[in-house]
Amino acid sequence: MKKTGIIHGELAKQIAQIGHQDLFLVCNAGLAIPSTIPVIDLAITAGTPDVKTVLKAMLKEMVVEYYFIPEEFKEGNKDYYASIKALMPEAKEEVNPFIGFKSFTRNVKFAVRTGDMSPYANYILRAGNIL
Repeated sequence: MKKTGIIHGELAKQIAQIGHQDLFLVCNAGLAIPSTIPVIDLAITAGTPDVKTVLKAMLKEMVVEYYFIPEEFKEGNKDYYASIKALMPEAKEEVNPFIGFKSFTRNVKFAVRTGDMSPYANYILRAGNIL
């Protein structure tokens, strides 16, 4: 039995298989994810787990060099946005209107759906290199 880190089998597998510059999505419970994208559904109840908790666990196992977020999240939920941004101080950020962000979701390798109910709490992340 795995002793530390992410113990969700499919999520651990996807993290292990991600390569430098691959894109993946961590999103709230309401984001419509294209049907062609594999989805790891972690949502248990409304709010559980939230995007921040999932990202915090994932960032212990991988490097993120860049991320995309909807401008509506940055502007509409400043405290939550700032708390997540603090988890990735080295990563570069790109902010786009939600419509543009949503169309970009079709480019991700996999998606992680959380139970987060915060409007627009969605991140497309680009894997970095540990070297």
